Amino acid sequence: HVYVGGPIDDTIALFTRDAATGQLTVVTDEVDGITAINGAGTLELSPDGANLYNVSSASAEVTVEDSEAIDGARSLVEIIDNDTPGVSGLVNAYLPVISPDGANLYVVAASFAKGSVENSRLTVCDRDTADGTLTYNSEVEAANGRFVWAEISGDGRHVYAANAVNGGPSAVAVFGRDPGTGTLSFLQDATLDDDPLYV
Repeated sequence: HVYVGGPIDDTIALFTRDAATGQLTVVTDEVDGITAINGAGTLELSPDGANLYNVSSASAEVTVEDSEAIDGARSLVEIIDNDTPGVSGLVNAYLPVISPDGANLYVVAASFAKGSVENSRLTVCDRDTADGTLTYNSEVEAANGRFVWAEISGDGRHVYAANAVNGGPSAVAVFGRDPGTGTLSFLQDATLDDDPLYV
């Protein structure tokens, strides 16, 4: 199955995928009746296919849903935001990235207002692999500039975050990831002449 988020009309479209040809067939593109989220945003499916994570920049929420392997149907598990007890770092959240082992979800948050670096960070959440629920773990702030994108290496040992800096050389921030805890430790800023957008 393939899911596509529609931030304008709060939809998450569902397609079936032909494994042989790769072609898609639409199943539904109706308004998302599961959540009251303000803007279906960027999506991330867990490696086991059991959970769909939806991050809305409009409401700074992370929605956790069950995803049925057979028909792709979804059901709400939980919604977390900065008002959830014990949770922080989700102001201006817009991008979820899950680790290859499915143990952690990393949420990129950044303000895209010109000249603003407020609340730019990577928030680390522990993921319960049994039910998909999230627990706040920690967060790292952008030391200089703002994070705009992130990816995790295939072995799960490193996280790479594109870091745009206003008025100066931008960089890709490199973090080491502890596979046991999911926490991040800064390793390097690889500088660039232009603002990076994706890694």
